[in-house]
Amino acid sequence: MRKNSLILVFFIVSLVTFSFQMSPISFEKRIDKGQGFKEFYFPNTGNKTIRYKFTSLPGSAHRGDMSKWVELYPKILTIKPEQTGVLKVFVQAPKETPEGEYGFLLDSLPIEVLDKDEQSKDIKAASTVKIRAAIELVGYVGDIKPILKLEKYKISSKGKNIDIDFILKNNSDKRGVELTALIKGKNNKILRRDLGRIGKSKELETAIELKGVSERDFYELEIIETSTNISLLKTKI
Repeated sequence: MRKNSLILVFFIVSLVTFSFQMSPISFEKRIDKGQGFKEFYFPNTGNKTIRYKFTSLPGSAHRGDMSKWVELYPKILTIKPEQTGVLKVFVQAPKETPEGEYGFLLDSLPIEVLDKDEQSKDIKAASTVKIRAAIELVGYVGDIKPILKLEKYKISSKGKNIDIDFILKNNSDKRGVELTALIKGKNNKILRRDLGRIGKSKELETAIELKGVSERDFYELEIIETSTNISLLKTKI
């Protein structure tokens, strides 16, 4: 827990110092069939050019390490103000790699690039703060399907609000999954709620509040895998 807290603190400081933004923030790709490719976008909303240096580092010890299989392009990305840079990530697991979950840390070193006027100034303490933002990205080997179970499903109405409470249990011991809830209603109305990631053999307690509606406005709750939109389970509301 201490290690995770330190990573989170560094990440938040980076956001404040450099307006660090990255989208999406997950990988969730199969990496043994040539499908381990994803693009990540880095908008520069500031008024100065930003440069990032990317490296791949080993991730959490509780899953396999895929950092040595990662290709990053470009490894150094320069983004001008009000523009968006693109980082391409490709991962290919070696043959005979055991099926299961693998991860790596995308290590991002943001560096502010001085313009000509700033470079000409005689500032003795002109050192750029260098704080790394390390985000863990996860993929998997094998045709592993998430195994979800819905527990303690409860719907309650409070005036014109609906509360949907439930627990999702991932019965797969080989792969976690990032989830999204679709609340389907009349006239093809669909409300989308990102639930986050549930680890292998873990539980995810969820509470969804719908305001200004009644139970009659909706008829189904569907849970899908965020990265693929594959339906994992459905239940009536």
